Amino acid sequence: YMSVNPINESMLYKKGSRRESDIELFNRILQKELKGKYTFIDTNTWMYENGFSTGRLETDIDDGVHYTAKTYKRIYNYCLKRINSASV
Repeated sequence: YMSVNPINESMLYKKGSRRESDIELFNRILQKELKGKYTFIDTNTWMYENGFSTGRLETDIDDGVHYTAKTYKRIYNYCLKRINSASV
């Protein structure tokens, strides 16, 4: 399982429609309920620690929800590393 990734709350057009704290709470509950039976890839924390950029791939609009191509590639590579290390 993989966490829900972070948003850039300050860039959202509809203020209050999504909150970073809601995502963090959801991820904590999800990880707790998995009870260690499954691998949990915490991309949310990893992204906050390593940085991320939001912005739609096909436009220059930063909507706070979608990521840049570079960020998507970094998420993918991080997940592959975690999956490969869990299967050893």
